Amino acid sequence: MRLLDTFAGIGGFSLGLERAGMATVAICEKDKHAQKILKRHYPKTPIIGDIHDVRKNDLSTIDIISGGTPCQDLSIAGNRKGLTGEKSGLFFEWLRVVAEIKPRWIFWENVAGALHANSGRDFATILIQLQKLGYSLAWRVLDAQWFGVPQRRRRVFIVGHFTDGCAAQVLFEREGGAGRTESSRTSQKTHVNNVRGGIKVYRKVSHGEYVEDTVSSTISARDYKDATDLIVFNSHVSSGYSLSESKAISPTIISTNKGGATPPSIAFRMYAQAESGLAGSNRQPALAIYKRGVRRLTPVECERLQGFPQGWTGGQADTHRYKQLGNAVAVPVVEAIARRIMAVEAQQVSLEKEAA
Repeated sequence: MRLLDTFAGIGGFSLGLERAGMATVAICEKDKHAQKILKRHYPKTPIIGDIHDVRKNDLSTIDIISGGTPCQDLSIAGNRKGLTGEKSGLFFEWLRVVAEIKPRWIFWENVAGALHANSGRDFATILIQLQKLGYSLAWRVLDAQWFGVPQRRRRVFIVGHFTDGCAAQVLFEREGGAGRTESSRTSQKTHVNNVRGGIKVYRKVSHGEYVEDTVSSTISARDYKDATDLIVFNSHVSSGYSLSESKAISPTIISTNKGGATPPSIAFRMYAQAESGLAGSNRQPALAIYKRGVRRLTPVECERLQGFPQGWTGGQADTHRYKQLGNAVAVPVVEAIARRIMAVEAQQVSLEKEAA
């Protein structure tokens, strides 16, 4: 199946769909920093910068169009302008592309708040407009934590199939509800360790004595009072540590943080030096958080949390990496849905051949 990935970001849809056996033949993404990532991973795939410039005549055959249209106006944390907003209103331009190309499949994703924007009328508009184009639809809210990544990330997905009513076979299982083959509790440690990779976290138990924490605990309301020191080491460095004070990062937010008060966390930049004692550019930075702070996730950990390969967004400022990964779709969720699409598509093609 041939994919047009719109509002592609850093290519989460393309990556997940290709893992399921599809081929990305065109990408649409406007952000220049995200484009650099896409060009690195898809050097032979044409990239269209603006959804307004996507035209059927410029493309080869397209079997499926994916799109995580902008969510800012639909999100609970956003301005709640809904489909009348400048960014989320780009859905109608995406709709134009779908109407012009008419692929066999469509695959749309957004924040769960899209279901409730404008008292549900906006989501109803989305469904009605797609149905008018001849698509049978199924939609469902799925949480990334059930697809092998240690984060709770609820998103609504719409799958549509042109003319046929088989979309529901993709998002809903005939065997029914519970269906989890693995307990989240038993898999938590594995998932967390996969995210950390080469990073080890140590908890201070006494002066000069640290014990490795193997599972990240949930941060509770009492942690800002009872939390002990956290020290983060790069696992491949064995000696020669020095501490230098840095600005506070990721402070714990409590009720006493008012009027620009000093946050209760103190952060340090720790430089892990090689055994030779070399300094300067040879130092490898890690983070050390003192007492009531919460460690900032590294870009690599964020990549793993979203199911991307390590280094997928590398080669640019961390600011861009955090933004891109925060906006990205969780790749394992996309891949799981894509495999269902491929299975149903194969069944449909078989039935069409038999009918002919």
